[in-house]
Amino acid sequence: VTAHAYSDCRDSLSEHVIACLQAFIDSLVAARPREITAMWDKPMLLFTDASFNPDDSHWPCGLGGVLCNETGKQLAAISISLTEVDLNILGYPLKSTVIFEAELLALVLCVKLWRKLLCNRPCVMYVDNNGTRDVAISGSARSWPGSSLVSALLRQEDAACLTAWYARVPSSSNVAEAPSRNSSQGIHVKFLSVDLVRPHLNRLIGDLKHSG
Repeated sequence: VTAHAYSDCRDSLSEHVIACLQAFIDSLVAARPREITAMWDKPMLLFTDASFNPDDSHWPCGLGGVLCNETGKQLAAISISLTEVDLNILGYPLKSTVIFEAELLALVLCVKLWRKLLCNRPCVMYVDNNGTRDVAISGSARSWPGSSLVSALLRQEDAACLTAWYARVPSSSNVAEAPSRNSSQGIHVKFLSVDLVRPHLNRLIGDLKHSG
């Protein structure tokens, strides 16, 4: 919206600008008032990552996430792989890679899973994909399924009354990299059961399928 305001487009609004303005309206109408709680000065730290290796039939595309408290102590972690059907819905093999989509999906999934722990608290979200960071900050994406995933992220943020700060973390410093690659290296907590994580992932994938 700011880019449009300072451009030479004058009164002509692009479809992207219209979508951004509509998102603002939806948020103003539906969002809850922010609550200030005793936990406001204790931010959470969330690390997410995705791996993409479609030649590996056992682990073609992994999602990893680690939730930490304000001191860096690990509280929870996930490690799960997408199926071939999941990858098809994300756009593979029509797209040669869907790592951006997978990284964004990992972020949305973790916020959804740990929404109660994040509720009414600030949280620093560490991702190691610039595209994921940028669309999460802007609250919009120009193409599908990124646009649908960003909308899901905004809904989760609002449902948790969450104040998020998105930052890029190098892969070498991302504790969620190992879980995304089916490894527990550096993880000090037990992974959430796949039987618990998979239904949440299936709902997100199902929403993408219907929105596409």
